[in-house]
Parts: sequence; structure tokens; C-alpha cells
Amino acid sequence: MRALPSRRVQCPPRSPGVLRLAILFSCVLLALGCSPSCFLKPSSRYDPSLHGPAPDYADARSWAALPDTRDHADLVPGGDTLSEGEQANAPADVFYIYPTAWFDKDVWNDPLDASVKNEVVDEIVLANQASAFNACCRVYAPRYRQSTISAYYGELEDAKRSFEVAYQDIERAFEAFIESKNGKRPFLIAGHSQGSMHGMRLLAKVDADPALRERFVAAYLPGYAMPMSSYEKGQEPELYHHIVPCTSASQTGCIVAWDTHEQGAKVSGRAPLLHWNAQ
Repeated sequence: MRALPSRRVQCPPRSPGVLRLAILFSCVLLALGCSPSCFLKPSSRYDPSLHGPAPDYADARSWAALPDTRDHADLVPGGDTLSEGEQANAPADVFYIYPTAWFDKDVWNDPLDASVKNEVVDEIVLANQASAFNACCRVYAPRYRQSTISAYYGELEDAKRSFEVAYQDIERAFEAFIESKNGKRPFLIAGHSQGSMHGMRLLAKVDADPALRERFVAAYLPGYAMPMSSYEKGQEPELYHHIVPCTSASQTGCIVAWDTHEQGAKVSGRAPLLHWNAQ
């Protein structure tokens, strides 16, 4: 299998809607003397009637990226020897779960019909993250009713219910991927931030299924906490019995995961929101 190259992707010009969203969010992050909970705490309690219907993963419109559609996961840098459209010849598949792009304070789960949010995913996230895998893999990226960023700062029980909706979409998308798209090929699971959170939970299904483990290449899940106790026998939470942390570039059947903080930062987190407690 070809090693993943280190590449920069040149993205097309952003639409005014995407630029406005990026500028607004940057201004909010720079607000002085205010913790994230000041401006991200949801304005209302979780209401399941407000999120849209579950995606139908037999419908190509329920996928942000597919190997046989033209999307920004296909992008390659100018001058690269790899050309767009070569995913058809890739030796493996990647199931990619995008990070939080839904920032609403009233609607906890993405209804999937917001044009600006879809632009962020389609034009920015796929280009800068999912495209890194098109040198080795056919890229599959499901749309899902992800939780708003506010869910991380809301009431715990509300947050868990919201994340459960998002995860169930991911699990159904993965089942559709395995049953009708993957064709028993080698596969990777990749994500970032909220996508990594759901990916870590999804890996427990892979870990428990010998047939899936045999084809599982690796997982790339940065941007969310992954305690080493996940792999340790007899520790809580012990999430995986077979999958282990990657220790070399050529290792398979393992996970690459990390989270970063400013040097000297005191990190406490909200343990009940770790993926294995989301149910």
C-alpha cells in the first residue's frame, strides 16, 4: 500500500457565505475575558423534534464525498504526480467522518439543509482533510446530523442525547459502506474532533468483529481524547480488546490519535462526554 504523502491542497475561492461564517467565528473566539461557555452554551434544551429526518445512505446525496462523484476530496496540489480521478485504482477505502461544522445555539443537531454549513464541509473540510487520503484510498464521507459545537457546553444529558443521534447516523452509514460499497476491501477510519469522537466509538464495532478486523488497516483520529486505558485490560474504560495504538509507520490494525493543548495547560475535560459513555 502506498504511504500517505505530505501534501498541501490549494482550495478554490470561498463563497461570501463561508467567509462571513469564518470571520464571525474568529471574532467570537477572540472575545476577551470570556470562556467558551459564555457564548457557546445552548439557548434552549435539547428538543428531538427539531432535527431533521435520518439520512438515507443508499442515496448519493447523503454522502459529502464518494469515489465516483466529483467533490473536493478529489483535489490534489498543482504539480502533483497524482491526478484527480485516480481513486478508482486505490488499493483501500477510507471512511472519513468530518469535524463539527454546525454552530447553532438553538438546534442541537444539524438538519443537513443549511447551505453555509454544507459549503464549509464541501469546500473547506473535504479539501483540507479528506483529500489527504486520495493517494491511497477511495474516499467515503457520510453526511450526518452532527451535534452543534454548543453541545459540548450544554447540559450533560441533553448533550448525550444529541451525540447519540449523530453517532447512530455514523453507524448506519458505516454499515451501508461495508455492505454495499466497500466490497470486502481493506479500509481505514479517519476523522477529526467530533468526527474522531464518533470514530473512536465506531472502532469498538470493528474491534468486536473478526471479519472487519482482518481488513482494518488503521484509524487516524486526532483532535479528541483517547485515554491509554482504552487499551489496557482490566482498566476502565476498556474499549478495545484487539486494536492497539500504532507504534510504527508500517503497523496495521492500530489507531493514531492525539489531542493538543498549549504547553502547561491544565486539561480536565468532561469525562462523561467521552464516546464510550454516550449511550
